[in-house]
Amino acid sequence: MGTSFIPAEAFPPGDYLRDEMAERGWSEKELAEMVRCPALVAGEIMGGRMQIDTEIARALGTALGTSAELWLNLQAAYNLAKTAL
Repeated sequence: MGTSFIPAEAFPPGDYLRDEMAERGWSEKELAEMVRCPALVAGEIMGGRMQIDTEIARALGTALGTSAELWLNLQAAYNLAKTAL
């Protein structure tokens, strides 16, 4: 008897960020102001076109009341899943 390994679904951290923003009623512009980055950067992250680095992870953690590690771990898990395909 063998078991098949089914990997967990990986998603860009921007998907999670969009959900968090919607839950809080925040706009892209408001988030950009809170994390002190251009609105374009916030949009690129939410669209999965830009990776979350340590600086952005710290700012997101502060703005959302989470840890920087959460955001870095989401990014790393997504990066690993993309390379496994």
